[in-house]
Amino acid sequence: MIEVFPFLMFFILIEAVIQTLKMVYDPEAHKFSFDVAISLVLSVALCFVFEIDLFTYFGFAGIWQPAGYIATGIVASRGANFVHDLYKLGTGLTEKAESEIIKG
Repeated sequence: MIEVFPFLMFFILIEAVIQTLKMVYDPEAHKFSFDVAISLVLSVALCFVFEIDLFTYFGFAGIWQPAGYIATGIVASRGANFVHDLYKLGTGLTEKAESEIIKG
């Protein structure tokens, strides 16, 4: 059986990074969000300091380790509830995908 969960989490993490980065600047209002930017910088810095990398955790080894710290920091800047919701989404999708594979 194919292990689907890591790939689903990879795609979900990439989407989370993109959506989080969109929050830094609102082009319609021409407004830069300092709160979001500070949260991003602090989260990324702490991921470097503590070597926290969700991509490595899910089994993806990149050629440039800091990319995982940066992406994880961006996702972490959204807060614990957001990260928990991502995890629940990933596990829910995995269970559904695996049941579809078993059904054949």
